[in-house]
Amino acid sequence: MAEAPSFRRVSARLLVIAVVSLVISATDVIQTLDRNLYDLHQRQGLPATSLDDIVIVGIDDISLDIMSENLDGLVWPFPRAVHAQIIRNLMNAGAKVVFFDVLFDLPSGHGSNDDDLLAEAIRLGSVFLAVEDSPNAMTPMLPKFAQAGAMPANIYLPMDSDGVIRAVSHDTIHPFGFLKTLIYLFGLERLIIGEDAYTSDFLSPAEIISQTEFPDSSFADPGLISFFGPPGSFPYFSFFEVYDPVLFGSLATEFKNKFVLVGASSSASITPTAAADMFLTPHKPNWMPGVEIHANALASLLKSEFRYLVPSLSFVLVFFLFSLLFGFLLNRLSGPWTAMALSVVGIAGVEIVSLGLFQFKYVLPVIPLALVVILLWAEITARRYLKERDEKLLVKGQLFQYLPAKVARHVLAQPQRLAMSGDRSRLTILFADLAGFTSLSESLGAGEIVPILQEHLGGMTEIIFEHEGTLDKYLGDGIMAFWGAPEQQDDQANLALSAGKEMLKQLELHNRVRRSVGKPALKMRVGIHTGDAVVGNIGSRLFIDYTAIGDSVNTASRIEGVNNFFGTTLLVSESTRAALSQPQAAELRCVARVTVKNRKSPLSVFTLPGDDRDSYDALENYLAALDRKDMGSAQRTLDGLSGSSAEFPPLVFYLERKQAGEFPEYDKDGLAYFKLESK
Repeated sequence: MAEAPSFRRVSARLLVIAVVSLVISATDVIQTLDRNLYDLHQRQGLPATSLDDIVIVGIDDISLDIMSENLDGLVWPFPRAVHAQIIRNLMNAGAKVVFFDVLFDLPSGHGSNDDDLLAEAIRLGSVFLAVEDSPNAMTPMLPKFAQAGAMPANIYLPMDSDGVIRAVSHDTIHPFGFLKTLIYLFGLERLIIGEDAYTSDFLSPAEIISQTEFPDSSFADPGLISFFGPPGSFPYFSFFEVYDPVLFGSLATEFKNKFVLVGASSSASITPTAAADMFLTPHKPNWMPGVEIHANALASLLKSEFRYLVPSLSFVLVFFLFSLLFGFLLNRLSGPWTAMALSVVGIAGVEIVSLGLFQFKYVLPVIPLALVVILLWAEITARRYLKERDEKLLVKGQLFQYLPAKVARHVLAQPQRLAMSGDRSRLTILFADLAGFTSLSESLGAGEIVPILQEHLGGMTEIIFEHEGTLDKYLGDGIMAFWGAPEQQDDQANLALSAGKEMLKQLELHNRVRRSVGKPALKMRVGIHTGDAVVGNIGSRLFIDYTAIGDSVNTASRIEGVNNFFGTTLLVSESTRAALSQPQAAELRCVARVTVKNRKSPLSVFTLPGDDRDSYDALENYLAALDRKDMGSAQRTLDGLSGSSAEFPPLVFYLERKQAGEFPEYDKDGLAYFKLESK
């Protein structure tokens, strides 16, 4: 028995697999899968909270068209006086905050008085204007507006590597790039804090609004945005509705104590060739306007719905502990399907834990954990396969030394059958023996007799295998084979008889060659019987053999010996004849009905008549007359055979019985039979 792997060896192997899985997890492909799974969690786990306190005023195509008509054909950008009117209307309605997701970085094209109107409106309340402070650009607001009290809000939206917006700062599912992701996954997050990460001097709209409006409150740090739904989830009004005094009058109550965010909507074509700033979010493939992303970020902050990636060190500790425990558990399971089922359960368990943490605002990278489960299962399954393959190759090499190929394959496919056990099966058993070979072997030296025997046994074995037989054993110069095991064969009797005929045919061909070179010819006798037998691996702890045993085996052996009495080369029993197909059965002729040694019940034995069909037909008439106890008719038939077929081999047996005054005996059914004393 092979020694079980030590704890250290198994642990080392599992740790190597865990490290490999982390390295693979840092690749773009795996990171994309992890981000997509996070997005799915986002869509399925929408925060159950009201969004009525945040309102979006959208600069859409309808507004652009209507405003252009009201302003004598002016197009975007509108005069600052228009935005000033928007601020005045909202402040008069009691809006808590007004944020413009529109850059006012250059003086108005309509003169300084236009800028003054906007500055004057800014002084009416809490107004926040967009600035852009990104790695590629720095766009501040016009100083006049800052002096009027407008607060700068950085509208820069950093993208993850897949082009999706998930945060308003540089929080991401994993750090950018293979190396930094690898550092996070291995618990070395401190090494990359602040490195190459862009930091702005300006806060995001969500941060600056919350800190300004609630200076005494403590808000969590910004993290991953909780998107409260697909695009269009927040209360929405068109820009022209808020601008027009008449229309706004009926809507004013909708803005009391609300955070109002003004920006381009998804339908705003503010340039001739492109739509407004639109971004992919976890609700892809639907694009979301930037102003709505900022609205989701503000709601996440105000309602404490930001989510955070599990700390690097915590993740790596959980990851390696999980890998070891799960790996040891898989190692203890023997069946591949059981291991696969456990792996599925393991991945499902990781997902359930991830969903639970998600509800508590933490994001657990699921794909790396799922990947290590898959790699552990694959490694253990592959290792077991290779081990079983090597063991099978070893056993196969041994089995094929003493078992036929078919039997060996059957045993290899069912290794439990190697145990010492047997099954009762219906078999057709063939015995073949060389007549007079003992005398021949005494007259020849070992150097001559062994090649003759090897050639003979090899040729006969090939025929047995060609006819799908199982070689049981060699019996000196004899052969035992059977059909019907290890695999059931409905045509076993036909196959056995065909094999017997082919064996005799090949022997005759070889004898012609032997005679031509002056070597002695061989004579073989074949006996075939069909019956129940026990077949399987039978023996002792020291040696086992795949073989068949039982009365049917002994009967087949005796039938082979009956050929000696009748000068025949092939005999089959009545049970074999009954199992043959009609064409093969019709060829056979009865030779005798006899009892053999150690068997009380008489047996009818049949042979192939060959060129002696008339003689065998006459012999069957003789046997029928004996059954009728019509001795006169029997005598006339026998005399006729003696006159016309003096060389007919079975005739000798019956003439000798007549000369010795021996008469047949009769069984309980009144059928004649002759008793054979010797084998």
